[in-house]
Amino acid sequence: MNRINSEANTAERNTELHDMCFSDYFKDLNGFRPRGSTWDYYLGLSAEALEKSLDQMDAEMEAQIKESKLQKEEDVAAMKAEIAKAIALGAGDETTALRWITEGEDFYSGQCVEHFVWDRGILFTDYGRELVEKLLDVVTFKEYA
Repeated sequence: MNRINSEANTAERNTELHDMCFSDYFKDLNGFRPRGSTWDYYLGLSAEALEKSLDQMDAEMEAQIKESKLQKEEDVAAMKAEIAKAIALGAGDETTALRWITEGEDFYSGQCVEHFVWDRGILFTDYGRELVEKLLDVVTFKEYA
């Protein structure tokens, strides 16, 4: 639960809730700051109603975090399965499998390698960071034309 302070409902407390956390928290959850009629709606709430809204946003944020974690786990598993499949089809080892998987890609820099891993949804995972390091040694970099 969000508890800024336990003082009675005052204009100062409402301002504290709005200025210190609401706009930032709303942006974290929705990707944009509240504005227009949305902002007007929240400005009109009492401190108690605003705290309830923040509690609801807490629950939504927790659900998003949980969903994101599950998606990353699925994406890591999919990449590992793709590597395992390439090995089973004859690559023989992880390095060769990675070479086969990336052979249709054009890499000009390490940033291209990071994009390849990002595009698979795993760049910001421990496995994704390890994979970038492996791929830097596997892929052939092209010169810019």
